[in-house]
Amino acid sequence: MSLPSTCRHEIIRAFGSRSGSPVAPPSRRGEHRRLAGRLANGALVMTAVVIAAAARADGQTDIRHIRGIIHQDETWSDHIIITDDVTIEGGTVTVSAGTTIEFANMIPGHTPTLTVGGESAGDMRLNATAEKPIRFRTRPGTNAGRVVVHVRSRILPIRPTDSGTIRPEPPTRLPNDVAWQHIRFKGLGYEKVKRRGGREVRVVEPAVTFNVVGSPHSLGVVNCTFDHCTRLLVRAADGARITLVANRADKPNDRVAIEIYGREGAQPAGPIAVRRNTLAAAISLHAAPATVMDNVLIGLDASIVVERDDSAETRIAENYVHNTTSDDDGRYCMKCENPDALIENNVFRGGTTCVRSGSRRMIGNILIAAPRLSSKIVKQARTHQLVYALPTGAVFEHNLLLGPAYSLLIPHPLTAMPQGKAHAGPTIIRNNLFDGFANSNRAVHLNPIGRLPVTVVVHDNVFLRIPTLVHDEAGASKTLLYADYNAAAPPAARAFDRARVNGVQQGEPGWSAADVQCGDVASLRLSGKLLPRVPDDTADGLVGKISASRLRQELLSIYRPAPESPLARTGRPDPADPDGARPSIGPIEPMDR
Repeated sequence: MSLPSTCRHEIIRAFGSRSGSPVAPPSRRGEHRRLAGRLANGALVMTAVVIAAAARADGQTDIRHIRGIIHQDETWSDHIIITDDVTIEGGTVTVSAGTTIEFANMIPGHTPTLTVGGESAGDMRLNATAEKPIRFRTRPGTNAGRVVVHVRSRILPIRPTDSGTIRPEPPTRLPNDVAWQHIRFKGLGYEKVKRRGGREVRVVEPAVTFNVVGSPHSLGVVNCTFDHCTRLLVRAADGARITLVANRADKPNDRVAIEIYGREGAQPAGPIAVRRNTLAAAISLHAAPATVMDNVLIGLDASIVVERDDSAETRIAENYVHNTTSDDDGRYCMKCENPDALIENNVFRGGTTCVRSGSRRMIGNILIAAPRLSSKIVKQARTHQLVYALPTGAVFEHNLLLGPAYSLLIPHPLTAMPQGKAHAGPTIIRNNLFDGFANSNRAVHLNPIGRLPVTVVVHDNVFLRIPTLVHDEAGASKTLLYADYNAAAPPAARAFDRARVNGVQQGEPGWSAADVQCGDVASLRLSGKLLPRVPDDTADGLVGKISASRLRQELLSIYRPAPESPLARTGRPDPADPDGARPSIGPIEPMDR
């Protein structure tokens, strides 16, 4: 006998899961026997409703065990237990505020999945509030569950004509707006190891997956928490608008907290915003032009990764990313494969390399080395580079680079740019502050082995507590085009190590002719006292007491020149200014008098 989905669910609710697990107390077994006797009399649905009402009237939590396929509208409330795969293929499941949806499957090798949206229909509406969140969780000791949501178009009903007939035209499909707010996920998703080609490959099944393709739908995931879960995965295309705001994942079971693919269909996704999230793992973007702003990432895998993206609309701004690794293990805070992305006003801290690869527009960032790293090769290691690579033609300006590190900046690309993406102009390094903390080898490292050649201009920078301003590993004569209007304190022991400006003698205009000479740091008249190291603020970040903007202001206040500083208005004259106005040297304007 074929029964509606509601009937199938009520049978399971009354008698237990199909695996035979009982779900009702002994006091209700008589009702179960009466229910079985009425199946043949067609009284099933009415009897199921009576049982549900009786449970609520007794003040007990209404527990429902669900598995299988849903084809019609339903309301879930109280406690829902998913014992096997559930697919919402038709209708809308409305989940009441305060509901707990629990995955509980103990079959070896099987992980239950709640799938929302079949081939053409199926939806779930979550009515959670801040006071009554909806909870998705895996029961301890059972197989981890996961949620997969296919965002489908809204279908307008076909109205009959005046004659009462229905036109044969296809139904009207409209974009859908999906919002998941105030949801608490716990213990969802899992990781497994598979063998491929004779080697082991790590495979992660996301805790929650949203497929937002086929129409310019919108998806909002707001004020949700992911506790001991794997990643949140979004696959978007066709103009879909994605907003992930104020979510929290500070105890992840994965290296990635948020992963977004932006070109999973014929057309790319629309605007993507990832804002004000607090995470202990990575944000990973694949071909997904996005605004990633005001997030706090702290942990061993904290990083922002931008891959296969060429949009100038991508913006990484005002994030605080602290990779807390204490080992020289190759970790980093930022990796950007989009040369045209805007990376501005962030704080990146820690890692073997702080920024693995940057963009042509890196402005106003603060990069902080790890205080120390353990290594199997040397007794005590340091951060290797604060910036390991830049694309050709980059403008690197108004940044603070705070050691200790072997090299603070390598302005060379890792690989050749694709055809049409290369930039013929020089890389410009201007108005930055390099502080080696008396334990760094060099500020700017040119021509490391295996890197592509570039041309470089260096002016209006401040170099503090560092023995070498520019080191050229190859001793090339055509790399450094200009190096003037810089300041170093104390004077660098080997200011230009194997580096020379093309066609100019040192002391001539273009090579240190207009540098500010200072005997010590005190002569620069900075507003604050230089720190022996940048204090650790990991604990503050995890409880919301730190942000990129706050830490930037604290550090900028230390390095800001006083009005009478020799850095004030002694920079390179602006050739576009008819009055020949001279800016200040360094990234920070002096204090007002």
